[in-house]
This record gives sequence, structure tokens and C-alpha cells, in this order.
Amino acid sequence: MKDKKHPPHLPNMACRVDTYYRLQNVKWILLFAVFAFIAGGSSAIIVSSWLLPTYNGEQIISRNTDNRFSLLAVPDILWQKQTKQRMLSVYDRRLQSTDNVYSSGSQVGLGVIFSSDGWAVMKKSDYLVGQEKFWNVIDWQSVNYFIEKTVFDRNSGLVYFKIKADGLRVVSFPDWKSLVVGTYVWSGISEWTHHYITSWKETFDKNLINISEPQYSYIFDSDIPANDLLWTESGDFIGFVGDGKQIIYSWQLEKQLAGLLSKGKLTNQIIPWQGYWATTIDLENKELSGFYLEKITDKNSLLKKGDIIMSINNEPVSRYELARQIMSTPEQYNVVVWRQNKVETVLINKGV
Repeated sequence: MKDKKHPPHLPNMACRVDTYYRLQNVKWILLFAVFAFIAGGSSAIIVSSWLLPTYNGEQIISRNTDNRFSLLAVPDILWQKQTKQRMLSVYDRRLQSTDNVYSSGSQVGLGVIFSSDGWAVMKKSDYLVGQEKFWNVIDWQSVNYFIEKTVFDRNSGLVYFKIKADGLRVVSFPDWKSLVVGTYVWSGISEWTHHYITSWKETFDKNLINISEPQYSYIFDSDIPANDLLWTESGDFIGFVGDGKQIIYSWQLEKQLAGLLSKGKLTNQIIPWQGYWATTIDLENKELSGFYLEKITDKNSLLKKGDIIMSINNEPVSRYELARQIMSTPEQYNVVVWRQNKVETVLINKGV
């Protein structure tokens, strides 16, 4: 059979008509595929950015410790700003350069503000009376202040100082019950490092424990230099790291504020009770534990040798937080003790 001849007045046949229309649709299909690919990639980038936010152009790495994610780079910008507003840098004016620049070696210390009218505190265990006349205090806005008064606590190595100012932003204090093992904190002075609490350690080395001195301190997942400041993730001031890496808790200095404001001097925070942790059995053969009072140096004390303190101001005593519990009490508080095989409540008035 002979092939049919193509009519001379028509253009050359390229393909069948239905194939021609299919080929016309291919370019739209390809274009749609390209758009779909771009949209998918953009969605992935957006989701990734939401899950792993960037900070100053650098992606923040995360890790999973104790069943939670922790950001490891630096604190939030707002956190840093608000924290710096509550700190004061102290420099030695004698080490100031001719162009009014202080080097890092000229910094005496870093203080935190805890009264709006100018009382602040910093860690400086080698303080000598009269040094402050050479000091210059600078706030976060580079405003200069001179120190009007200093009070040194030799036991803690803290220097309380007063500048002439008003309306300052003050530090806030943590909810201490929330600072448990696994809690994350920030440490540092100019650079910040993230840590988490791994456990507690004993800080006493005597048979008899002073009830008003911290008996335990936090242990962190990594080393923290002495004199660093500790903050919670929400910006509450925890305290200073001491020379022996023990923590000088902010509750230890918070109670000094009233005396500094009214009299310009520190208040005696020593409570004359000494003892140790003990366990006994009650009349129903139940085990009771608490702080056993072995020595009481105040002859007017309503508590007696042999009492076992079980609660302070309706809060069961804690081996790790006993000092905070007793030092954070108001002027009048109650103590529940186990005394001669029965429970008694004793009302304590400070200063009486």
C-alpha cells in the first residue's frame, strides 16, 4: 500500500494534534513544579528559623539535658539590657588613661543595685578602708558617680557602697524553692555562660553547724570563676561566687537593706543556735527528722538544748536551705520543735 501524499498547500506535519496540545501543557506543568519546589524550600527555612532562632546572625545551638532544651549562646538581648541596668562598674581612677579610657585591669569590681536611692554591693574580699576615695562608679549609660559611704562585711567579703542617685533600677530576687537540681542559670560579668545545677555539696567542716550559715551550696555542670555573678534565666539575682567557689546568696544581703537604709550599717544576722541534723522516733513509732539543737548561746532563748526543729514559719526544714529559711523570717515567726516526746510551737521575736 502506498503512503498518502501530504497536501502541498498545508505546512509539514510535525505531530498529531492531540500530542501537540499535550506538549503545550508541559511548560505550565514544569513552571508549577518549580514554584512548588521554591515554596517547599521557603517553608522549611521558616520552620527551621522558628525552631532554631538566630542571634546576631549566628544560629543558637541547643542541647537536651535533663529532658529539656537549653540555649547555649548568650541571653536574650532584652535580658542583657535589663540586667546591665541593675549593675554598676567600679574602676580605679588612678589607672585611667589620659584620654579617659579604663582598661580591663583598672576594674575594681562589679556591683548590683538593691535600693533605688543608690545602695549597691560588690564582691571584694581584699577591701581596705579608704580605697573607695580612688574609685569611680559608672552605670550602664556611662554616667559617673562618686561613693559617699562604704560598709564592709569581712565575713562574706562583700562591700556595700552608697552613691548619690535616685530612681535606679534594682535587682530582683529568685523564688528559691524553684532553684532545684536541673535548673539553668547564667554566670559572668561581661560575657555570659550557661550552667545548670547538678547537685548540692556540704560547706561546713565542723561538728556543730551554725543554723544561720549556709550548710550546702550548688554544684554546677561546669566550673564558674570566683567573683562571677549568678542570675536565673528570668533575670533574678542569685548571688556572687566566692573565693572558695561557694555562693554568697542574695538572700544573705537582702536582709541587710533595712539596716543600711535606716542606720547606714549592717545588721547582726547571727542566730545563736548550733547543732546538727538528727532523726528520732515518735510515740507512734514514726521517724522524725530535723535540726537538733546542741548549743544555744542566748540565755534568753525560748528554744532549749535537745529541741529538734521540724519547721520554721510553717515551712518544713530543709537540709539544703535551712539557713535561708531561718534568715528570711520576719521579725516574729514560729518554730515547731519535737521536745520531750511531743510537738510544741514556739513563737520567736527577733531582737528580744
